[in-house]
Amino acid sequence: MLFNPQYILMKITRLLLLGMAIFGFLPFLQSQSPTDSTISEVSVYMGSARVTRLADVDLDTGENVLQFMGLPTRLDVNQIQLGLAEGVPIRLDNLKFQQIKDREDTAEEKRLKDEVEELRDRIQVLNAEKKDQQGRIRFAESLSTSFTKSFGDYQTESSALERAAEVLEFYQKTTIEAQSKSREIDESIAELNEELEELLEDLAEESQKANQLLGEVTVRIFAAEAGTAKLVFNYLVPNASWFPSYAVRVDSSKNSMEVVYQANIWQETGESWDDVAVTVSTSLPSRSGNVPELGPVFLQPNQYFPRQKRMRSTRGVADEVIELSAFAVTEAEDADYQVISVVQAGFSTFSATLPTQVTLASEREPSRFPIFTKRFQAQFWSEVVPLIQEKGFLKSKTTNAFDLPLMPGQAQVFIDGTLTSRVSVPYALPGDELELSLGVDDFIIVNRKETLRETEYSGFIDKTTVLKRAYTIEVTNFHPMSHKVKVFERFPISRNEKIVVKRKAPDKSKVEIEEDTGVFFWEETLTAKQLKEYTVEFEVVHPREW
Repeated sequence: MLFNPQYILMKITRLLLLGMAIFGFLPFLQSQSPTDSTISEVSVYMGSARVTRLADVDLDTGENVLQFMGLPTRLDVNQIQLGLAEGVPIRLDNLKFQQIKDREDTAEEKRLKDEVEELRDRIQVLNAEKKDQQGRIRFAESLSTSFTKSFGDYQTESSALERAAEVLEFYQKTTIEAQSKSREIDESIAELNEELEELLEDLAEESQKANQLLGEVTVRIFAAEAGTAKLVFNYLVPNASWFPSYAVRVDSSKNSMEVVYQANIWQETGESWDDVAVTVSTSLPSRSGNVPELGPVFLQPNQYFPRQKRMRSTRGVADEVIELSAFAVTEAEDADYQVISVVQAGFSTFSATLPTQVTLASEREPSRFPIFTKRFQAQFWSEVVPLIQEKGFLKSKTTNAFDLPLMPGQAQVFIDGTLTSRVSVPYALPGDELELSLGVDDFIIVNRKETLRETEYSGFIDKTTVLKRAYTIEVTNFHPMSHKVKVFERFPISRNEKIVVKRKAPDKSKVEIEEDTGVFFWEETLTAKQLKEYTVEFEVVHPREW
């Protein structure tokens, strides 16, 4: 080989770069073994969770390299924090996160793979046995066919007939036995295939869990002196969240209700939270915290740009068109959560720590934990909207006595110990008035019937049509005590001056009518078993050709 200075120089350069890379990462290669740590607490947000681990470590004076392994693969690199809880003073010098590319099978994966291989071997043996049985059938068929073809060459003596009977009996017996055995083998194979499918699903699930924990954090710290230290290590992970729900228990004899504030928590981080302190928070760490900026509003005449499709300016337009184009920042994607951004337990959010330690496996199904329980004094009444549904609905009004906001969520309602319905709970700050629906009130009986439906025609020049309508609503209180009832109805609203609505009953002095909607209600306290009738009547006058 000829001497090539350029080739040798290239080799030397590569060796130098390799040496620099090795020595540059040498501090991270000094770790002897992974650093043991345990999850002590978790803060669960609406969409993520901050996991806090504690690690007791022995440190040498000066440089120390620690490795935290088996961490969630998708943890937020920018949200990793390491601090000192107690022990010798330290200084954090460097921190590095990486995902392990090649990993060894976990003990559970090895066990499942061994079982899969064993099942496949058993299925292979059974297939071989089934093949043998099919071979027996083919042998019996070939023997029978061969004997039948040469049967005419034999003399028709008793020995030949006996031989034919033996061949037939052998063929039938062999075929029946082999087919029966084949069916048994098929059943066994089907059972083993089902078992194999379940094992493969378990293996895929276990591999998915293992692949969720391929994160590794290496940190380099300097200790002021040799000794022990308790380190606090935390990070933010996705695939975790919580939502509120409630249990409302009404005691009609005391005009009170008990509300249980519950947190439904789920996590699929890959880690198992075992006996940890859990805090639920309304914070959204991943949302943008920047104040939106208003853009300019441009006014320009003689141009028209449809919203859905941009078009070039149209020239020669006679009418002047002014377009208002607002170049403004739209609402954030998390606008649904704006309701929780209030000054409460924290500066702009609230958090609540569950009263007991929690164990929560990595799975999609949420687990429910009670946070607080409060008893409220309340007012109760029933509302009726007979035009839509001829039923009464129990409602209550109270004050939020919790020290934290009631977040929107679902509530299971129990009235005097009986589960009656599921309703929605609105948002309410501490001290706010809280109005709740409590489901169908079976003690309020409602009947709405039409008592008038007539059409009249009048006028010779200005021909008009008059529609006359009247309805009667019967409401009966079957509660064993007096009970307040609100009955809602409505008048039609005219959107054209040639359509005139004449309100006949009820008199507007007895009810308050919303002019924009025509909705009104009667409010009255009915005694036990009292029946009350309410009437709504109106006329609609419009041009006859309409």
